[in-house]
Amino acid sequence: MKIERDTKVGKLDGAEGARQKREILDALRKLGEALTADEEIYLKQYTEGGNAQFAKMNESSGRISFVI
Repeated sequence: MKIERDTKVGKLDGAEGARQKREILDALRKLGEALTADEEIYLKQYTEGGNAQFAKMNESSGRISFVI
């Protein structure tokens, strides 16, 4: 995903990258697209109250991470 690449190389900060990724995945789901297991886990983690902590972690590390 381009967002992940931009976050890794510093073109996009971690919090903004996480927000954009969540927004895109949520839109795809609403359009009926099948998401991968990793994408579903990402959305679940983001929406279960870990939103602020996850974004803060990403902002400090400059990376979008998956916790499986």
